[in-house]
Amino acid sequence: MDRAVVDCALDKLAERFSHYDWEYRKTPGGEGDEVGFDWHGPADEDVMVMVYRGKSLDEQFHRQGFFFFNYAYAGDYQALSHSRYNRITVSEGQMYVGQPFSGYALLGNEHEEVTVVGVLVKVEAFYRDFLPLLSRDSQLMEFFLGPRNNLYSEQFKQVSLPRASGIRDVLELMIVEYAQNRKGSQEIVESLALALTMAVGREWREGNSPEQGTSASQAVIDAIASDLQGVRLSSVARTLGYHPNYLSALVRKETGKTFSELVQEQRMQRAEMLIERTTLSIEDIAQLSGYASTSNFYKVYLGYFGHSPRRSARS
Repeated sequence: MDRAVVDCALDKLAERFSHYDWEYRKTPGGEGDEVGFDWHGPADEDVMVMVYRGKSLDEQFHRQGFFFFNYAYAGDYQALSHSRYNRITVSEGQMYVGQPFSGYALLGNEHEEVTVVGVLVKVEAFYRDFLPLLSRDSQLMEFFLGPRNNLYSEQFKQVSLPRASGIRDVLELMIVEYAQNRKGSQEIVESLALALTMAVGREWREGNSPEQGTSASQAVIDAIASDLQGVRLSSVARTLGYHPNYLSALVRKETGKTFSELVQEQRMQRAEMLIERTTLSIEDIAQLSGYASTSNFYKVYLGYFGHSPRRSARS
């Protein structure tokens, strides 16, 4: 992409940065002095791109109701992550990813100018448009919906992005498109944000994969998680190079469970995670967990956990 076009877009978004509403507000359901920010962009936007450029950024530790991707575009910056006392350095070329309501604060570099590119995604849009694709990869699901012990997320990810990944190019396309704000720009930016999400998740996954070889049973579990609705023993066996009967016996020996039991276990684990960590409807959760019939999902969930999914969602 033309360097002058990118620089012009960066300048435009950096100038716009100071005009957003930066008033801290008490966080609903928070304790004590918990504060947060509302959505900075127009109400009809699901994805926005922000650019900070300077040295003096000094945010109060806060929370927010959206997913965010903060990229160290030029220079290194500091961040308070997870708590007011956990200061980390986000080096140039790294992405800092936060879940909704995660506690954090960005801090400028007092010695040199830094440029930070932020991509913000509304929670509802993330669940509606992003999760269906992410759901085919259990590690990506865990990456973006990682463990939560309560309303507030305590999770963040710091991901190094090699130049060869092309993620910087995607970001620059987003910067230019968002700054120009042409007809259809929001749809294009949202599509690029989905590509960004998948690419960043892949880099994290490859950087955190165990070095040891994968057992046959783990390969089967991974295959199940990637296709909860359509997975079949015969197709998994063919992909892994086994006879179905041999693979079935091997999995039973390694896990103590049949293939069908593993499928149900993976479906129920996915359903439980979605109920606990998203605002999706039970109907959507049933579909993402591999069930075409919501009534069948209710029946299986009740038999597996001993209570209905709606009871779990309220607890």
